[in-house]
Amino acid sequence: MSLREEGVNDGLSDFKPGLKVDDKIAMGALILLVVSGLYYSLRMIFTPDDVIAEGFPAGEYFDTLNSEESRELGLGTPLPTTVSVTGSLILMYTLWSALVLTDGAKGKWTIMHPSAMAFVAATVTTYVGLVADLARTESDANQMDILTIPLVMLLVLISYFRLKDEGMEDDMTMMGEPEEDNGKFTNALLGIALIVGLLTVAKEILLA
Repeated sequence: MSLREEGVNDGLSDFKPGLKVDDKIAMGALILLVVSGLYYSLRMIFTPDDVIAEGFPAGEYFDTLNSEESRELGLGTPLPTTVSVTGSLILMYTLWSALVLTDGAKGKWTIMHPSAMAFVAATVTTYVGLVADLARTESDANQMDILTIPLVMLLVLISYFRLKDEGMEDDMTMMGEPEEDNGKFTNALLGIALIVGLLTVAKEILLA
């Protein structure tokens, strides 16, 4: 039996793509997320070797990353497969932003919550690494990544909170039960940032 007979295309004819976000600031944030996400993800998926070469150019510092000690600590240069898989994950978050932009914000908390949590966690771990002097900052590509991560986090959070009035949190549930936010998601984000930060600090101390 084909998936068409099982209803895989149900509702597809009703989907009319277009810019369906009214808030101009949120719209701008989502457009930036989509454009930057496509740039990063497609490069990582289709040309991982070039991405690695830009991020880890030949030199004394990067030669040490391929030492046995660095690899045991998880600090070696990434494999092309790792880069491509990471690009695929970024593409998923990019498509979620595009869906909010083209289908409207109503009920899209289900895809914006994971995005917000992911980039809050990424920002915290990156800057703890900077403080611990373990972050890779030798190449221009490394430095650009460090600047891009918090920018993406801000764009996600701006678009989420700006779109509350357009139904972003409609039908939101918590453990299967209807949930009125009342700031709980904000508190959850702060909790995630704190927990991830503490765990990352503990890890950096153990590795020091």
